[in-house]
Amino acid sequence: FQDVHVMIFVGFGFLMTFLKKYGLSAVSLNMLCSALAIQWGILVHGFLHPSYDICASNISRNATEELSARSDILYNNNCSPNFPWIDISLGTMIDADFSVAAVLISFGVILGTSSPLQLILMTLVEIVLFNVNKIIGRDILGAVDAGDTIFVHMFACYFGIAMSRVLYDRNAATSDKASTTQTSDLFSMVGTVFMWMFWPSFNAVAAADG
Repeated sequence: FQDVHVMIFVGFGFLMTFLKKYGLSAVSLNMLCSALAIQWGILVHGFLHPSYDICASNISRNATEELSARSDILYNNNCSPNFPWIDISLGTMIDADFSVAAVLISFGVILGTSSPLQLILMTLVEIVLFNVNKIIGRDILGAVDAGDTIFVHMFACYFGIAMSRVLYDRNAATSDKASTTQTSDLFSMVGTVFMWMFWPSFNAVAAADG
């Protein structure tokens, strides 16, 4: 989880500094979108995958003993099997980080042509569509995608292309600010190195056990 987190905040942040006039904006807006997307991603995942209490009164004694030995089963004094709650665990935070990666890939497409408000709106919408797309692909179609090539990278690319079409501005596309310098390329390379170092963790965390 920590490796993926470094990729999100440091790797993607410095990777986006390749435009000479948007280095500070890239890092700061990357942090803004990431912080928002992680929290919103956990909530959306919880809304679409609600958790329910497993009450001891509703299961047999043998099953109760087996469940008591499991560390992922949580009990509370007001157990209610009909009341859903949002699970905040290492697994859901990792899923949230993957949804953030999709947002940041799309962010790279419209870098320098969008306002902070537009990026916030894009983040809120994309997180919802990202989770719906995963439910359709994995739960309904049964697709297997270790490393999330389909559900993160391809989805984010096409979503970013759609956003670039919506926000297209000819003046921004032909601006002399859409260029690089040696310094901006250097910082972007730093982000690339961080991404490269932690990429095995990004692929491995989504792989099945064994």
